[in-house]
Amino acid sequence: MVALSKEQLSFTDVQSLLGDFDTMFSPSLSSHIDLFAFAKKLAKNASFILCKKNEKLVGYIAFYENKDTKISYIPSICVKDSCRSSGIASQMMDYLISQSHPDINTIALEVRKNNNSAIRFYQKQGFVTKDDRGEKVLMNKTFK
Repeated sequence: MVALSKEQLSFTDVQSLLGDFDTMFSPSLSSHIDLFAFAKKLAKNASFILCKKNEKLVGYIAFYENKDTKISYIPSICVKDSCRSSGIASQMMDYLISQSHPDINTIALEVRKNNNSAIRFYQKQGFVTKDDRGEKVLMNKTFK
């Protein structure tokens, strides 16, 4: 059984979260972004869906809600390696939708073109490719 929550996190908490999940990304987040600056931006502007299993954090979604455009943008989503393929990412996505502001009707994210497993997951979740951005594609899902 997992516990899901929607939370605002302090800069220190975001820094810790990014450090804990850094190597779960391929390539690691720290290999191509400044984790300090990213943590600062997320702490200031993002909300988080946190997933805990046995009281340990096993996954998260960081997202920005823009009520003017009616879009939630996900700059970062991750599930610990030991919990992948167990439905946690799907549960977090469903929870994000259920907790979205009433004006929000679309989720958008970028994913690396070579991340085939993530692309398949997003497609199963109802995301479609909207824009080619070089090494990445922009995908979105409309839910209302």
